[in-house]
Amino acid sequence: MNPIAFEVIVIAFIVSVLTSTISKILVDQKKVKQIQKQIKEFQKRYKDAQQRKDKELLKKLEKEQVEIMKLSKDLFVMNFKPTLITIIPIILLFWFLNNRYTNAGVVAHLPLLGIPLSWFWLYIIVAIGVGMLFELVYRIIKR
Repeated sequence: MNPIAFEVIVIAFIVSVLTSTISKILVDQKKVKQIQKQIKEFQKRYKDAQQRKDKELLKKLEKEQVEIMKLSKDLFVMNFKPTLITIIPIILLFWFLNNRYTNAGVVAHLPLLGIPLSWFWLYIIVAIGVGMLFELVYRIIKR
């Protein structure tokens, strides 16, 4: 294995696990699910009222919509918190990696397809794969 590819894989693995862990620590998943459920239920009731053309219920739901919009904003803020913490270190990491591997060229080939990968694409593929795997493991452990 190309030593640059190995370094990129290790770095992508570590960063992906760290960002997923930070997200799990900072985001109250129970609260997120609760808010998502409330929003989904509201949307269903609103859609049903529109289909039935129930003007009375629509007026009532429009008043409730203010609270739902507040919940949506809260949900966005909760989910965005980890990004605020990790974005600067990740930008600095990419700056460092770009300076380190700028002339590296092809560092690996995509298995089975043989597509050549630069350090950047290798990092992205590994980080996404590890992130998805870590999310799956986290859900299994949570049960």
